[in-house]
Amino acid sequence: MQKLILSLSNLWVIGNALWLLPVGVVHADEIVCPEAIHVSQPPDISSVEGWEESSRSDRLWNDGGFISSGHPKELADLKGEEVVISAKKTTRWNFDANDNSQGIWFSCSYGKWHLLLSRKIQKSVTHCWMPNNLPAKLICK
Repeated sequence: MQKLILSLSNLWVIGNALWLLPVGVVHADEIVCPEAIHVSQPPDISSVEGWEESSRSDRLWNDGGFISSGHPKELADLKGEEVVISAKKTTRWNFDANDNSQGIWFSCSYGKWHLLLSRKIQKSVTHCWMPNNLPAKLICK
């Protein structure tokens, strides 16, 4: 009777060969808002009598993000569901074909919603979640 003996060198070869096997990987897209954006001039504001306008910074910091159905200028923001994933509070959205008819957009907010950077999400996405931290990050599958 023969015994099957695996030496460390045999295990090393087997372990290194395993990465060649096809593995079903669940792919998640991640969109991270830029932490800050640089502005070349202060925003135009209407002057108020008796007040002088000025700015102390040439940067606006990310202060959140949101999802909308259609372009963000249409103001059709989607309310997500508050859930806990991996012991962390997060917001989650589930999408179907009707939601995606206008396109789903992710927007990053700067200067308390004064300026938005927006990006359209792929139509194949069925759900996304956004951890409650900054800079805002959206993870979609």
